[in-house]
Amino acid sequence: EAAEVLQQALRYLTKDSNGDMQNYQAVIDIHCKLSFVYTTMGQNDKAEAMLERALNIYFTLNLLEDPNLATVINSLVKLYRSQKRMDSLERLHRSHMKAMERYYGVDDTRVAHVINELAVHLSKMNKFEEAIELYEQAMNVYINQLGFQDVHVSEVLSNLAHLFSEQRQGDLAAHYHNLSANPNRIVEDLLPKQ
Repeated sequence: EAAEVLQQALRYLTKDSNGDMQNYQAVIDIHCKLSFVYTTMGQNDKAEAMLERALNIYFTLNLLEDPNLATVINSLVKLYRSQKRMDSLERLHRSHMKAMERYYGVDDTRVAHVINELAVHLSKMNKFEEAIELYEQAMNVYINQLGFQDVHVSEVLSNLAHLFSEQRQGDLAAHYHNLSANPNRIVEDLLPKQ
């Protein structure tokens, strides 16, 4: 019954809009509420569709500063993880990264955060080469914008240490772990000694 009431409200809000989303926030809110209702009913496919529609509105209208965007993304991440849909999760991270790059530019720390999240995910999928490239990209942004001693650089270095540990490359893992734990590190220490 709640789903039908929300569907009616959604039809009403979008009925005469001709593609104009003046009531976009209300439309997004209804999509999110419908997603919750469908999830509690065990209808994950419908819940996913509602979240993806909400996300599409955020990305299409460049509403990337809206604090509720994170809730929609996190809900999709949780849904995809619960269903072990790693490819869908990767697509979500890539879409988020591209939208952020278009909106903020590639040298923004908010973009670097999303790039780091994608690299973590790719590392879990054993896509190590691409993950390393993305970690380096995120780290370069953090270094250029915040300095080499910033905590975000430490996080990326720690992620690299974990990646190399997973690949059974102990020397590299130890190198990056030591760098991540050392607040007095310098840029020259970034590359392992040969």
